[in-house]
Amino acid sequence: MTEYYQIPPSNLFAAFLLVNAQEEKRVLAMGSSIQYIVEPDTLSGANGTSLLHLDAIILARRAMLKAFIHELSTVDSECSIFEKKEEGKAALKPNLRLVLYSNYSPPCIHAVDDAATKKLSYVTPTNLTCVPDDVLTYEQIKETKSLRVHCTADKLFKWNTLGIQGALLSNVLHPIFIDNIFFGSEAPVSDESLSYALQGRLGPNENEREIIVESMPVQMRMHMGISHLWHRGVDSVETLDYNTGRTSKGSPSRVCKAEIFEAYRKLNGVDQAVVNYAKAKEMASEYQYEKKVFYEKLEAAGLGKWQTKPAELVDSFTLAAFD
Repeated sequence: MTEYYQIPPSNLFAAFLLVNAQEEKRVLAMGSSIQYIVEPDTLSGANGTSLLHLDAIILARRAMLKAFIHELSTVDSECSIFEKKEEGKAALKPNLRLVLYSNYSPPCIHAVDDAATKKLSYVTPTNLTCVPDDVLTYEQIKETKSLRVHCTADKLFKWNTLGIQGALLSNVLHPIFIDNIFFGSEAPVSDESLSYALQGRLGPNENEREIIVESMPVQMRMHMGISHLWHRGVDSVETLDYNTGRTSKGSPSRVCKAEIFEAYRKLNGVDQAVVNYAKAKEMASEYQYEKKVFYEKLEAAGLGKWQTKPAELVDSFTLAAFD
């Protein structure tokens, strides 16, 4: 694939795929990148056109959201991965399992069951730092030029609790959950500890779904290339500049918030009067309620406060501003 698309090879790679009852596989999305957090100044005034968190799993998930929208546009077709429910939302067909594959497991030193301090954590240039008891305001972010972006393990934990579709697509989709997580190299912790970090931190009674988490006992030397992604429904691989959160040519990524929102608004049944991204997310009332409960449970369990980002920095944009 790297030869076909003429991009340097990298094994910092993750992919989401579907598996049916006959064990036939369909790749939905792929991502490859070092972990990098874009500077706050880059996001200011970007109106949803810059990616914030670059990481193989994070990019693959964002690309999968775009693949979901592509599939939703053909939901009435027998070939679609979705089926329409009576109340109007779509759901993943019951004969399909969602699988995440990644060459490397995400760092989770503060999330495993035997961690010295069990806490949510955010990404810094050199490591993961436990979350504090406060959340940065927009003014503090501008003054300190720093962001607290949750690590990939925390985000996987959130997706495994609320669904990987996120708030926006919850307006048109029932929750979609990962069924299997496979890592292609040996993790620094046991599979049981990985499973705890990615789905079990609130206790065995909080998640009724059993997600298989497995890593391979293989040593793999990290080989970095350029950041890139692909999703079903497009013919080309998109290369990214991790310094800007945009493509290597300087244009908005096809999986940035603005592009995803624009594609979402083209779906049948979506309220065309809502042009503000933050408001569209707020309309997913059931998802927003479950998210609020999830955050409260995290604090009650002593895991810390989820580091939300000010809407004026990341979500308060309209498509008119994007155009």
